[in-house]
Amino acid sequence: MRSIGEKLKYIRKLNKLSQTEFSQIIGVSQGVLSELEKDKYKPSLDLVIALKMKFDVDLDWFLSSSQAVYKCYGSVVW
Repeated sequence: MRSIGEKLKYIRKLNKLSQTEFSQIIGVSQGVLSELEKDKYKPSLDLVIALKMKFDVDLDWFLSSSQAVYKCYGSVVW
């Protein structure tokens, strides 16, 4: 099972963004992003919407705890 934090980090790395760059795009501080990637916090609804709108993230994949394979960014992930 992939955690939300791991998926968030995967999206960031897939787009070749630093934590600072990615956090600015999704509207959180770099520190908050770091904590999210470590699963210390759950993402807000605003952050989830930003991921969908700015990165076209499949929300079923992002929010699901199953190991199902979903399409994301035009390629199959996990």
